[in-house]
Amino acid sequence: MSTRTRATAEAWGLAAAHVALWIASYPPHGWWALSLVAWAPLCVLSVRDSRRWAPCIAVGVTSFAGWMWMQRFLADISVAGYPALGIYMALWSVLSFALMRRIAVRGPSSRLPLALSAPCAVVAIEWLRGVVVLDGYPWYHAGHPLVDASLIAQVADISGASIASVIAVACAGAVADVLHARSRGRGAALAGVATAMGLLCAATAYGIWRSSQAGAAARPGPVVLAVQTNVPIDNKIGWTRDRQEADLAQFVKVTLGLEGEARARGERIDLVAWPETMLPGLGLEPDAVRTLVDGNWWPGDRFARVPQLLADRMGIPVLVGSPAYLGLRAEDGRWAWDRHHNSAYLVSPGSAAHVRVDKMFLTPFGETMPYISRWEWLEQSLLDFGARGMTFDLDPGDAPVRIALPIADGGTARIAVPICFEITVPRVVRRLVWSGGRREADALVNLTNDGWFGSYDAGREHHGLVARWRAIENRVPIVRVANTGVSEAFDSLGRPVPGARCEPRVDGGFVAELPLDARTPPYAALGDIASPAMTVAAAVMLLATRRPARGHRVSPGTGEPAGPSPGRGAASVALSAIALVCAAGCSGGAKSSAPEHTQMWGSRQLSTTDRGSAGMATPAGSRIVPATGAEGRELALSILMQAVRSPDPSQRANSLEALSGERAALLEVLRESLGDPNRGVRFAACMCAGRARMESMGNLIEPLALDESGSVRAAALFALSRMGRKVDLTPLASLAMSEDPEIRGNAVLVLGELGDRSAVALIESVAGRPLKSGDGMRAKIVDLQCAEALAKLGQRQALDPIRAALFAPSEQAELIALACQMVGEIRDEGARGALMRLWNADGASMRPPEIRLAAATALARLGEPDMRPVLVMSRLVANSPDPFIRAQAATALGWIPTLEAQALLAPMLRDRNPYVQVSAAGAWLRSDALRGRGQEMRRPLPGLDSGPAGGTASMPVTGG
Repeated sequence: MSTRTRATAEAWGLAAAHVALWIASYPPHGWWALSLVAWAPLCVLSVRDSRRWAPCIAVGVTSFAGWMWMQRFLADISVAGYPALGIYMALWSVLSFALMRRIAVRGPSSRLPLALSAPCAVVAIEWLRGVVVLDGYPWYHAGHPLVDASLIAQVADISGASIASVIAVACAGAVADVLHARSRGRGAALAGVATAMGLLCAATAYGIWRSSQAGAAARPGPVVLAVQTNVPIDNKIGWTRDRQEADLAQFVKVTLGLEGEARARGERIDLVAWPETMLPGLGLEPDAVRTLVDGNWWPGDRFARVPQLLADRMGIPVLVGSPAYLGLRAEDGRWAWDRHHNSAYLVSPGSAAHVRVDKMFLTPFGETMPYISRWEWLEQSLLDFGARGMTFDLDPGDAPVRIALPIADGGTARIAVPICFEITVPRVVRRLVWSGGRREADALVNLTNDGWFGSYDAGREHHGLVARWRAIENRVPIVRVANTGVSEAFDSLGRPVPGARCEPRVDGGFVAELPLDARTPPYAALGDIASPAMTVAAAVMLLATRRPARGHRVSPGTGEPAGPSPGRGAASVALSAIALVCAAGCSGGAKSSAPEHTQMWGSRQLSTTDRGSAGMATPAGSRIVPATGAEGRELALSILMQAVRSPDPSQRANSLEALSGERAALLEVLRESLGDPNRGVRFAACMCAGRARMESMGNLIEPLALDESGSVRAAALFALSRMGRKVDLTPLASLAMSEDPEIRGNAVLVLGELGDRSAVALIESVAGRPLKSGDGMRAKIVDLQCAEALAKLGQRQALDPIRAALFAPSEQAELIALACQMVGEIRDEGARGALMRLWNADGASMRPPEIRLAAATALARLGEPDMRPVLVMSRLVANSPDPFIRAQAATALGWIPTLEAQALLAPMLRDRNPYVQVSAAGAWLRSDALRGRGQEMRRPLPGLDSGPAGGTASMPVTGG
């Protein structure tokens, strides 16, 4: 084997050994002693291999693999952000190695033992990575595992956890000094060993002394009931109404159960705490709740009342994580506000005044993009690249807020509430606990939602591991309350409180007393001075390397002196690392395309929704929903006739549309609907009357040609024209030119349905004209409506934008669904291939169920011969917690004229959600009508009961 080959193998072996030791020192293995030698392989490599790039490549590639392994939970959150963050973190590892090598083999610092120079390099880079660059990512530092070595860890109250990194890397450097005693000199080896042993012994002695003081300095503190919830995926992705209600009921049940058990044991409780964001709704701000109640908006005060009811029933204050919206108001069907915070509320028994604590430090790339968020267009572009469907719209809190909590001895404990990521940021926690060296908080209650970690429990454990350093630095006890866990409590020495732990991914909790520590640590006044000091020392050493020191570089594989080292890689690697982070900024992103009525990641997506009724009554006597026949039709008609008089205008309008093929029933309700106070219902009534050519309604519709709503005027003109009445249609031109997207879209719809080709030029001139709303999505929808109208008027080239919309990204589900509906309406056979792709895509390209169902509906309308997979998927989603999905499945089934489709529709007629009932009823009537026109397939579809394996399908089910 040649010298170069041997050197390459050695470089890769040492780099891999470093990564293996580093991983093993962290959870789930937790072999903290390995952190004392984890950096030894890189220290050895830094003085053994003088090649410019080969060792850096080995370190970069192996570190990338290590970071990908340690942060693999991100694969389920951001497909693009996961590898980007891996590359970014690996570059910091390379930079640490490059800086270590530079100062170890060149300049005066090359005469120092590695036990002295290596900690300067590593801690300097950790400080840049964890604090300075892009708001920092202070996880997985070299010394973090040493928190399990309690005596050594106590030294952190002098200058923070960075001292632990100094100790860990110094020990690793001493190992390298011993291994290279021959080439670097025995004196350096002895000095290195002395340095490492001195640091270890001093830290241990200090730890023994500080631990011995803890008992005398302690006093009784608050008793906290930590309630761990188990929402299996982060509720920010999509929390449907049904799930919110069910989950909240479960939280209350668990809380009351734990409190009852504590009372039975004779334990007192001073505070009940729920995790971050676990209270559904729009927060507890009185003005926001009043806006919801007065406007009859969902969810009203149904969620906001729960913490107060819980606190009153138990007689104990309740701390809940919740969003906070200040200045909440409805604007154009969307919620708007002045400020939006990630907050915690303290709800006290018998008091309507709640204390609100706002998160001050937003999670980099999870809640904000450092620097980049100043340019909204750039931020959104990067989010679209790595985390489609996500927006950042949180505001940071202005100042620390502490909670004064009465405790059993008659005193008061001051509680600070770091939220989620804040507990891992030393300077933020120090600001919460101290002000000018004066203690302002006695204990910390960390609310967090660790649902992001999915099934990756090691990430949860590391979150808690880092939190323990904050306890030692500030001499405060901490209780962590985490959705999906791990919830746990630590004393002011960073030690776990016995019995105060809840295992991951279960509902549960514990009661923990937090003994208070009266000591004021040096860290209160000094902060983290070790990291900047190490950075300055590393910078001085780096500047002194301009002239190489002779006799201290060694050739690869020989250990003998060699010529000058290039050493120019450190600066370029640093620049690359900082530049690359712009592309890595999706570590908090997610794959989501939840419908508008769910809680999206970015609350800018929140639509205002009426509360409506909890369900629609099924007519008496219909104990069993029939699978076929006249009884099913009778039930469907009964549901729609009830819904057309619902307090919810959207139900009234949808029911009218569903009744459009039932002339007698429609005639019965049209008179009332034409006078409806809601313009959307009046519009639907006019369109239904016009399509059915109900001439008897003409006298009622004529006044609506002067309606205050432009949309209703357009629909009235359409209806009167279809009825054969002489009517001036010229007002449609001005309505089509309106800057209001609703009016323009509906006027264009009417022009297309009238079938007058003279309107082509007008519609073509309207497409692309600006709208007053400035809403890009609304503009795209109106342009699609123009294209549909032109296609109906024979302009086949107008199909192109509709087909193009089928390829929109999944977060534009509304646009894709509309395009699917249009394709089915105009029977565009040329779009069949695109529809099949929407249905069949699998893996990372798989579309959400709502898009797949929209595509399936369009294919059914085009006459797709084998709709068995749609039946299978409808069966799978029939119990979806999302009523939007269930309603879409019902709509798709209505275009499949088979007994099997009606069998699946039958239970949907009795769904608990009124919107699903209306969709199912309309689908049943449509299916009946199609079958009546001879479109029923008499024979059962092959293999339906056996699932997808029952036969070859043109649209295979690949999920859903």
